[in-house]
Amino acid sequence: MLTWEPSELGRWLARPWVWVLIVAVFFSFPLVKSLNRELPDAPPGIDSRPADFLLPDNNGANIHTDQLRGRLLVVTELTLVNITERDRAFAGIRALRKRMRNLGHLVVYVVLCHGGTVAEVDQLLDERKARKPVNLFLMDEGHEQMDILRRTAGSASARFFLLDRHGRIRGAFDDRPSDIDALVDTAGLLANWEGADPPPD
Repeated sequence: MLTWEPSELGRWLARPWVWVLIVAVFFSFPLVKSLNRELPDAPPGIDSRPADFLLPDNNGANIHTDQLRGRLLVVTELTLVNITERDRAFAGIRALRKRMRNLGHLVVYVVLCHGGTVAEVDQLLDERKARKPVNLFLMDEGHEQMDILRRTAGSASARFFLLDRHGRIRGAFDDRPSDIDALVDTAGLLANWEGADPPPD
C-alpha cells in the first residue's frame, strides 16, 4: 500500500506563522516602494505674502482673508452684467467642486461678484441652489480685487486662483482642461502634504 510522505516544503507550508510571514512580506512591497519615491516640488508661491482683502458678502457682512485661514481658497469671479459669462462661471465652479469633492470642507470657493446688486446675487443663488457652506459670494464692484490678484500672480487671463491655508497665492489658472487638471492636482498636494504648505516664517 502506497503512503504519502509530506515533503520538507509541505511541512513548512503547513505552519501558520509561515503564511503570516509571506503575507507580511507581500504587503510590505507597496510601502517600501512609496517610501523610496521622491516628493514632488512644492507649488510656487511658498515665499509670497498672503493676499489681504476685505469685502462684503451677499448678506452684508465684511469678510477679511484672515477669517478664512486654515482653508484652501479657490477664488474666481462672477460677472452679473453678462449672462453668457455668468453662466460659464457658474458651470466652472460646479464642475470644479465636483472634481474636488473628496477634499470636503477644506476648500472654500470664494466668488467675487461684480456688475450687479446684492439682490441679483441672492436671486441667482436661490435659482441655482448655490447656498452651500463652502461657497462664499463677495461683492467686488469694479472687480478691483480680481485685478489685484491677476497683477500679483502675473496672469491677466487667470480665471481661478488657488490660495493655501495661509492665504498665499499658489497658482493662477485659466479654465482650459489642462489648467483645471493642474489646479486640482495642486490643491490635492497642498491638502495632503504638510511640507508643501508650511506656515510663514
